[in-house]
Amino acid sequence: MRFALFLWAAALLAAQPRTYSLQPTPKTVTWGYFDASTPPALKVRSGDTVVIGTAMIGGPEMMAEAGIPESAIREADRVIHRQVKEKGAGPHILTGPVYVEGAEPGDTLEVRIGEIKPAFRYALTLICPGCGLLPDEFPYWRVKSVPLDLEKLTARFTDGVSIPLRPFFGCMGVAPPAVSGRISTSPPWIHAGNMDNK
Repeated sequence: MRFALFLWAAALLAAQPRTYSLQPTPKTVTWGYFDASTPPALKVRSGDTVVIGTAMIGGPEMMAEAGIPESAIREADRVIHRQVKEKGAGPHILTGPVYVEGAEPGDTLEVRIGEIKPAFRYALTLICPGCGLLPDEFPYWRVKSVPLDLEKLTARFTDGVSIPLRPFFGCMGVAPPAVSGRISTSPPWIHAGNMDNK
């Protein structure tokens, strides 16, 4: 009888949801693409929680140009920008993919975002020639750092102008159909992707 109770307790413990942490490293990110053939960075079961860290799109050089102090640039971002050579057409650095055991193509996945917290005390805003809503009015390059107050959740855009932060996810999705191959992170599609969902 003790043996049976032990097995029942072990099965109960094995079925309990777990919490994982997945942080951005050169081995746990893809840069600029979604691709169904990308090996998973983490495997989880339904009901598990994953705390996912993100990397800055702007590299250390861009951050320095924007006026971010060297001491504030995270080492993880430096390593990713230095070591990741395989890049797709989009600008986004994605942490993952996360493989959900038992999920199959065509299934609907429910993802609950519990909390979004900025991990960096600065944001970057930029003007890029030929990009954005008014490309003809701003045909030049400019990058600006915006200090963030993570306690008050505000961004100090300039002296006297403080903007409340309302963090939201930008680029998140599932693997696209395998026949699509590697696709850019820029346009959203049936896999979700770059939705900037507020």
